[in-house]
Amino acid sequence: MQARWERTLRNYPNRSASADRFSTPDGLVSLADQIRDDDLIHLHSIAGLVDIREMPKLFAGKRLVWTLHDMNPLTGGCHYSQGCTRYQSRCHDCPQLGPGEDETLDLAGAIWDLKDRSYRQLDLTIVTASRWLGECSRASALLGRFPHHVIPPGLDMDVHASLNRAMARQQLGLPQEGLVILFGARNLDSYRKGFSHFLRSTAYLKHLYPNPPRDIRLLVFGQDDSLGDIPAPYPLQRLGFLGETNRLRAAYSAADVFVVATREGNLPISALESLACGTPVVAFDIGGLPDLILHQQTGYLARFPDAQDMALGIRWALEQASEALRHRCRDHVINKYALTRETEDYRALYASLTTGRD
Repeated sequence: MQARWERTLRNYPNRSASADRFSTPDGLVSLADQIRDDDLIHLHSIAGLVDIREMPKLFAGKRLVWTLHDMNPLTGGCHYSQGCTRYQSRCHDCPQLGPGEDETLDLAGAIWDLKDRSYRQLDLTIVTASRWLGECSRASALLGRFPHHVIPPGLDMDVHASLNRAMARQQLGLPQEGLVILFGARNLDSYRKGFSHFLRSTAYLKHLYPNPPRDIRLLVFGQDDSLGDIPAPYPLQRLGFLGETNRLRAAYSAADVFVVATREGNLPISALESLACGTPVVAFDIGGLPDLILHQQTGYLARFPDAQDMALGIRWALEQASEALRHRCRDHVINKYALTRETEDYRALYASLTTGRD
């Protein structure tokens, strides 16, 4: 399906360089046999899996809970709108796509209309992990008519737990005594993930923190084959893509601070994992990150897109580094984002939707 989407995008040679993902309503999976006897269906990310055109027939007579993980269900194809608010009325002439080779075709408008026709025939309840995405969905013309709930994601706290720092640094080949600033994303070249913001903030840090008590090192994970040499103000170690939980735990546990420089996001799981491992998070005050980070308690929320303020946040985290801070980060996640809490919230929602039904 990804190849099909890429072929579609080739018809838009003028699309924005910042465009991330854009998906069409096609689907590859037939669910009819699997859900025939079910009364309630819980959907998550369905782009490329479920054909939007088939949803009214497929889910006729069934109640749907749909947990949104990005903005795609409420737009004409993009997964994050990059500040565009046309989804609040009707998507059209997508600014991320730009003019296509066939200027008579408004792809975003056609997809939006198709979704509108399908959604109107569904019995939907919308769930979002963050207040921000919930506010976007409530304001949207496609999904605003349906009931909404915010249920934060949960983590298995036994799986996502800190490792001994000395052992984690030894495993990753890091010096034991230095200060480590961590940045990570699935794809480092993704415009939305803000790797360039991170590099700018560390350049500011060099001037704002000229005499740190220990040497500073940058640690970066994520797919980075297309980046080549990375100019950085401090020594930089690249871990590449980390697909194993143990390697991720080692990276979070080895760091003194984890930086999330995303330009737009729901509730980054990487930030949640870092806090669960006891490492404070510095991020921009956008999206779902204010739900997750307690400013100057478990991290720092910088003004967007102020890289200098982000540098101040990194300095704060390095100066505050202590076992007390690490315990505070993990305790916050245990209290609010434990997997058991998410499970109970969904169980209560399912019960409220099925009580009294035959």
